[in-house]
Order: sequence, then C-alpha cells, then structure tokens
Amino acid sequence: MCGAAERLPFADAEFDYVLSRYSTHHWNDVGLALREVRRVLKPGGVAVFIDVMSPGSALLDTYLQAVEVLRDQGAIVEDVVLPDIRDYHICGRVIITVEAHAIHRRDVIETPEKFGYTTRRRFQLGAFLSAEQYLSALRFRRKLQQDTRAAMRGYDLVMAANQWGGPEIFEEPQQIFHFLGKPSLSMPFNVTGQPAMTVCCGFGSDGFPLAFQLAGRPFDEASVFAAGGAYERATPWRQRRPTL
Repeated sequence: MCGAAERLPFADAEFDYVLSRYSTHHWNDVGLALREVRRVLKPGGVAVFIDVMSPGSALLDTYLQAVEVLRDQGAIVEDVVLPDIRDYHICGRVIITVEAHAIHRRDVIETPEKFGYTTRRRFQLGAFLSAEQYLSALRFRRKLQQDTRAAMRGYDLVMAANQWGGPEIFEEPQQIFHFLGKPSLSMPFNVTGQPAMTVCCGFGSDGFPLAFQLAGRPFDEASVFAAGGAYERATPWRQRRPTL
C-alpha cells in the first residue's frame, strides 16, 4: 500500500507499532506527518524513527536530502576527492580575465558607458597578465582536466555544492576584485569543460533557492539531464518560485 506520510491511509488507533526507516527526511510537512503517526497508533503504542542527522544548516541539510533522493531513485552515491577548489578557481580566473580583456578591450575603450563600473575594471585587469601567465594557466587547466577525469573513473556523475550560502545581492559598486577571494564552486567544470547543471534542491529561510550541481563525463550531457530530471520529478521544488 502506498501513501504520503502526511495522509496515512489507515484508520485511527489501528497499530501497536509504527516504524519509519530513512524516510522522515523526505517528508514535506514533518508536523503533520507526526500527527498522522499519533492518529494511527493505539493508546500506549510505540513509534520508532531511524534516519540520518541534519547538519543544522539549511544549505547543508538540503544537500543531504538531495543525496538521499538520488539514492532513492537508484543512484549509488560514494565520496570522491577532486583537486583543491582553489586550483580550479585560480586557473579559471586567469584564463577568463585574459580572454575577456582580449575580446572586449576595444569596446571598453570606445564605449565604456555600455559597461558597468565593476565589469570595466574586471576586464581591464586582464591587461596586467602576461602571455606567459596565460599559457601557464592553459597548461595547468590540462592537468586539472586529467586529475578530474582520474577522480571520476568508474563514475557517471559528480554531485557537488553550487553555492556557499544564500544568493548574494547585486549591488553597485561592488568590490572590484571580490571574485579573486572566495573560490567559485562552479568553476571546476568551467575549467575542465565538462557538462554540468545547477538543480534547485530547496529554499532557505529567506525564501531564496538553494541548489547543488551535477557534472558528467565529457560529452555526456544525456546523463546529466537524466539525473537532474529524475531529481526534479521526485521533488516539489521546480513548482515553486522565489518572491522577488
């Protein structure tokens, strides 16, 4: 018999025992589900709940729940160790900054009013990086690609964090070089060129979305879309939109 925890298809006081094993983290309304458990238990009945423990952070909690949802869909989830996030970040920023300057240099000089203050300064930073530094970053990117593929050997996908916390507010002027500080969690797969997608996995207390990312092997977009689609069909998050 199938049914939602919030609407148990049983009569009042029908059971002596109620056991839940690794399901409570999927409940949409914990309070309502617990009231249902109490309703179907006989007076003096026993309820037993077995589950994983939340890290106590809304962001980490959503990631943990997303892992369990993917397991429920049949995925085998194991830990892998990728290169240091700062290596991806530094490599990617050097390449992006130099190439952005090369592409937009003339437009920034001739029509600077078309660009925001922060964007202009970011592009201009590329003028101070040498060809030698750019080529070194390209060589380092190749090493990161090889190391990432080695870490993924035997796996179809990598699931990783997508953000450090809730979405940041866009304000002008921003700190010009703030992006050189805290590493970008989406940078690894920009550097390696692997297909990746961001998937909403819940909402924080501020009402803004939280997300994880899925990355596949080179040219295997199909697996990324299949896993992301399976997660979305198993969760209600795609039906919700933040209030702006």
